[in-house]
Formats: sequence, structure tokens, C-alpha cells
Amino acid sequence: MMKRLLFLALALLSLLLVISCEVFDSPPRITIAGAVNGVLSDTKGPLRIEFSEAIVRDSMKLMVVAYTPDEEGNLREFDAGDDASAPPLRVFYQYDLSNGISGELNPKISGGTEQFLDENATLLISPNAPFPVGTRLALVVESGLADLQGNKTNVRRVVPFAYEFKCTGGKASTVLTTGPYFFLLQIEKPLQAQVQLFSWLDIDAKTGQFVGQFTSGDRNLGLTCPAPCTDVQKPVCRLKPAAECVKASEQALSPDEYTDFGINAATENGGFTFPVSGCAEDQADGTAVMATVPSTVDLIAGGVKVTVNGLVVTASFASVGDAVLRASGSGTGGEVVLGGIRDPGGAAGTLTARNLPETPANLPKPTTKP
Repeated sequence: MMKRLLFLALALLSLLLVISCEVFDSPPRITIAGAVNGVLSDTKGPLRIEFSEAIVRDSMKLMVVAYTPDEEGNLREFDAGDDASAPPLRVFYQYDLSNGISGELNPKISGGTEQFLDENATLLISPNAPFPVGTRLALVVESGLADLQGNKTNVRRVVPFAYEFKCTGGKASTVLTTGPYFFLLQIEKPLQAQVQLFSWLDIDAKTGQFVGQFTSGDRNLGLTCPAPCTDVQKPVCRLKPAAECVKASEQALSPDEYTDFGINAATENGGFTFPVSGCAEDQADGTAVMATVPSTVDLIAGGVKVTVNGLVVTASFASVGDAVLRASGSGTGGEVVLGGIRDPGGAAGTLTARNLPETPANLPKPTTKP
């Protein structure tokens, strides 16, 4: 009897060891080849998507869209429902073979052509029209992407990226004009935070060269809500998108909330200001793309002092239906100094912006000309 029990115990132990030694087979992982801090330098070649293993093509639902995330990094367009404030979804490329009708595949492929390589482990996308330069983009892969063993992703994957804008100067820009602007910089790394920036851009319309001054913005403490903001956790009033009491660190949802912020250039009060230079060029589609020359800036993000070496701000501007000049783009940096520690991993983030109808009285301006 004892031998039988000992044999059963050893058999059970062996089974547990086998189970514990099984290797977890994860679903396919997705990367954009050639992207450095989310930026691609080759604007003419196909977009190269690499999967960690071969995929089942029929399981792939993929789009390339304009990346306009909310304060939490989510694309509101996908879950907007009846939210009228959600921006319209701009799709530049789409691939979906999963819409079946009576068991037949109903292809939904638009915006370009595709080529699968490496036994379906690599996808090359050649858009019918070049993907926009300067605009922040995102590769969106819906859940359900499967490998050959049937392992599937269970969440939507969003991979932000952008194409590098190489501004040569010497080209006119009539879309982007001299004046005041308001930028929201959504930092993704080395930390997650939002920086509000008032700016003045002085642009040479003949050459597209510009100089500018960016200055931090803080919540305006002088606003009054219908109900007094007496909660110590939410002591500040904001008026947009609706009047309510919020934290002083509450992020803005849109550049249209610029009236809820005030300019803070005083370093002793946690503010900062820095100059930029660069150039802008009008594009064939009626937009204008701007890029700053790499520079070193000191800023405050999430209450932390951050030095970014090689900061480049790139944005695509267009006039929309309400006659406001709006932009989306990205900010990248080659090296970050955070808390006195150098991080060679760099900085990356997205931005949105708009021009302002009036110039704030205390807005710093560049001290040089373009």
C-alpha cells in the first residue's frame, strides 16, 4: 500500500513539473520597423509592420489613422457613441477580411496595397497617397489577431508613429501665419504628463522660416464657477468644456480650453519659457507642416523638472470649418535629464494646437527675427 501511495505521489509530482515547465505562447506582437522614438525617416517607402511570428491573415483588422488621443491616451473616435465632442475618425488605410457574409469573406481593403512577406510575419503597406508628414498617426490593430497556433490578442493595440519632416526653408507658407498659439503637449515618455504651452510664432511668409517663444500655462485661479470650489481636492474652477471644480493639475481635453489657463513664465512659481526656431512649408493638400530645429529646453512636466536635449516639435496645421487653425503632431527628444539622471532613451509625445483670436497681454515674444 505504501509503495502504491509513493508511486502515485511521484507520478503527481512529475505531472506538476511538466505543467510548470510549459512555455507560454503569447499572441503575435506588433512593431513598426525603422521607427526611432515613434518617428520614421523614410517618407517614400512602404510602411513595414513586423509581427513576432506568422499570423493568420484573415484574423487581421488593421487601420492607419490620425492619432488624436484623449488625456489618457485613448482614441475617443472608436468609442465615441453619442459623444459629439469626439473628433471624426480620419482613416488613411484599412485592411479587414473578417466581415463574413454567409461564410464568404467580404474584403474591406482601402487606401493602398499590401504585401505579406516572411510567411505572413511581415506586412508592407504602400498607400495610394503618401501618409501625411508631420501629422501624428497610429497603427490600430483590433483584437483577435491570431498566430498559426490559434493564440489571439484580446485587446486593441494602438501604436503611435509619425513621419519626420525635413524642412529645407525657402518655401512660402501662407497657411501658418504670425501670431499667438496654444499647444497641448501630451508626454508619453520618460513620464506621462501634459504640458500646456502658450506661444508666439513669428513667421516669414516668403521663406517659411520662423522663430517662436513657448511659455508654460497653468490653471487660471481667478475663474468663478456657479457653485464655489470649496473642496480642497478640487479647488480650481474651469469653464470648458463645462463649468466645474477640478484639481489644479487637471489636464485639458482640447486646445479650445485655452481660456481656462494663464501664462506662467516665472521659474520661481514653477513656470518656464524657451525660444524655438525652424521653418514651415505649405503642402499640396492645403495644410502647412512646421518643424523646429533641435534644441535643449528645460520644462516642468507633472511637477518634475525635465531637461530635453534635441527637442524637435513637428506639427501639421489646417484651417477647419470654424476658421480656426488647428494642428496635431509630435514632440521628440534624443536625451532626457530627469531628476539629475540622464536617460538616453529619449522623449516622445503627441501634441495638439490652435491659433488664438487675441494675444494675451503678458505673452512673451521672440527677441530675434526669422
